[in-house]
Amino acid sequence: METVRIFYDDRLAAAVLAHNLGAMLAGIECQPLLLCIGSDRHLLDCLRPLTGTMLQEAMPGIDVVGTLEKPLHARNMVRTLEGLEPIRPGRVVIAVDASVGNPEEIGLLKLRPGSLSPGKAVARNLPAVGDYALTGVVDVRANKSGIRNRYAGLGMVYAMARVISQAITECYQFKFGFQ
Repeated sequence: METVRIFYDDRLAAAVLAHNLGAMLAGIECQPLLLCIGSDRHLLDCLRPLTGTMLQEAMPGIDVVGTLEKPLHARNMVRTLEGLEPIRPGRVVIAVDASVGNPEEIGLLKLRPGSLSPGKAVARNLPAVGDYALTGVVDVRANKSGIRNRYAGLGMVYAMARVISQAITECYQFKFGFQ
């Protein structure tokens, strides 16, 4: 399956993501584990822990790691992933993370099969995670001198998190019977 690309402010964004996530998970019986990667200490990086919190509020009992209260970030990722090993054998993992791109991609949501490399934009060497990746472009790549222009604000990050959590909620309600 190809990468699904849609902007968060497209009125069909949540429905398109929910439909395509459901198609990617066809044949999977067990609820996937969601890893929402990011820090609550940086505005643009809080997209994913915010998404994780919204998912927990919408669907108590969902298996999500990475919330505003307990973020999954560079300093605790390896230890947290090691702790998940006993509950993870054979389980599908959906990794959710913020990303950088070109200026015209700000606000773009991408869903694709395959893992993602958290922290790559800031030269972190972390293990690749996930069987599926759902990312949101919140900033531009740094220029040669390492300078970035901040494009997204809290309003956009919040709106992106709402779309992602709505899409996952719709998919899980249909596929796994969450109420």
